[in-house]
Amino acid sequence: MGRRIRRVGCPNSDDPRRREGRHQVVAAFDTEREFRKSFRELTRDLERRRAEGAPIDAREHYASIILAPGARRREKDARLLRQASRRGVALSEDLVKQLDVPPSAVALRSVARRGRRT
Repeated sequence: MGRRIRRVGCPNSDDPRRREGRHQVVAAFDTEREFRKSFRELTRDLERRRAEGAPIDAREHYASIILAPGARRREKDARLLRQASRRGVALSEDLVKQLDVPPSAVALRSVARRGRRT
């Protein structure tokens, strides 16, 4: 399992009225030790810059998330299924079999019977 640090803060928008935050991955780690060290350094740096009066949004902070290997790929494949379903696009069985979707995603296929009227 990999751990990632995300920076959460204001977007790079020229419109300050759009109060939207964005998560940005700033680092990824394979070991807990590396993660903790970097997380402490990033947090200290943010606190130091605030203390010096740097223009930093009060909501900006660092957070972490643990992702299983391949998590992003599975999310992407599940998103493809959702979008195809919403748009009424029929995916080939070969393509659906190639997708690596998370356990929470389901692919249903509707099959019409020939010669039957509905």
